[in-house]
Amino acid sequence: MGIELGILYDNQKPPTPWLRWWDNKGNLLLTGNELAEQAEAIAIRERLAKERAETIASQERLAR
Repeated sequence: MGIELGILYDNQKPPTPWLRWWDNKGNLLLTGNELAEQAEAIAIRERLAKERAETIASQERLAR
């Protein structure tokens, strides 16, 4: 399958070890929640970029 279990330490004091899945290249495989958070963050960035572009276009139209 190309995956293996490994340990990931969080940033708490003291660090807590978590058993996580990794691919055969050493990349951490995200959980369902992490994938959902990532997708939401991407959607927010895209929405903000679209809003910025629309604001700039509107300002340029008003400046004419």
